[in-house]
Amino acid sequence: LNPGAGRYMQVGNAVAVPVARALGYSLGLAYLRKHDGSDGPMLVLPANFFSPGQTEAVVPADEVAEE
Repeated sequence: LNPGAGRYMQVGNAVAVPVARALGYSLGLAYLRKHDGSDGPMLVLPANFFSPGQTEAVVPADEVAEE
């Protein structure tokens, strides 16, 4: 491995899976500009976003972005 690769592996391994999922979800919403501009929270995860023991994220088909 090259010397620079270690820092990227550590960043990936330093974040808990639920946090990584929530971060990815919120970054996706930001990319799609889904925020309404209010002073409230920028993100509230949907109730079905994560539950203990869940092995993969569940996203309804109508919320999947198409390129």
